[in-house]
Amino acid sequence: MLDQDLANEKNLSRQFETSVMAAIDRLGGTADELETAANTMTAATQETAEGMQLAEHKARDAGSSVNAVAGATEEITASVGEVSEQMGRAAEVTQKALHEANDASRLIETLNESGKKISDVIKLINDIASQTNLLALNATIEAARAGEAGKGFAVVASEVKALATQTARATDEISQQIAELQGATTDAVAAFEKISNRIQEVDSIASEVSGTVSQQAAATQEISSSAAMAAEATSGVISDFSQIGAATNRTQGASHEVSDKVHSLQEQGAALRASVQEFLNHMHKSQS
Repeated sequence: MLDQDLANEKNLSRQFETSVMAAIDRLGGTADELETAANTMTAATQETAEGMQLAEHKARDAGSSVNAVAGATEEITASVGEVSEQMGRAAEVTQKALHEANDASRLIETLNESGKKISDVIKLINDIASQTNLLALNATIEAARAGEAGKGFAVVASEVKALATQTARATDEISQQIAELQGATTDAVAAFEKISNRIQEVDSIASEVSGTVSQQAAATQEISSSAAMAAEATSGVISDFSQIGAATNRTQGASHEVSDKVHSLQEQGAALRASVQEFLNHMHKSQS
């Protein structure tokens, strides 16, 4: 009976040893797997944290570039606005110059017409002088026929002839000067027409440039608005990166804590194995 009890006790001891050691081995294996997973998670979170820091730096660099673009487009917008205002003032000046040139051209046309009228008057005076000269010549002939009685009349006729000759010579000189004046006014009218045409061309170019500048101003304004929106979005991305980085750091800390707990569990498992082994050795000795 005692031998049977001793055999049963040894059998139970072996079963206990097998079960406990298997459980301890499973515990150790699980702890090893947990340690491997914790190390993997730590490495992954470390890599993620480094990637997030790099991405945050790049986002900050991009934000700086976008802010620089926004500032530059604001300066361009201001410059384009100034150019547009200057082109507007230039267009006003060319319009005034065009009106003044047209006024001057009309005045010269009026002067030319007046010169033509004066020429007509001079021609009339010249015709009268020619007729007067002819009458004086006839009077001189008649006075010569009258003999002694016509001498006084002949003197008067001679003086009238001389005056008519002077008048004809004066009208010829005036006609020549008026012709020169008319030629000059004609050239001046042609010159003013050319000036007016050039001013109109300048005004047309100024209008086209003003329209182009206005379009450029609108485009730069859109670019400035887009850059401002991009800068705002970049700021939001940087903030998100910062939050994700903080969460990653917390995860990394938690993974380190898990790794520490697993290491402690491994140590406790080893201690448990040693204690159980000591207990079993003691049982084996007591059964011998």
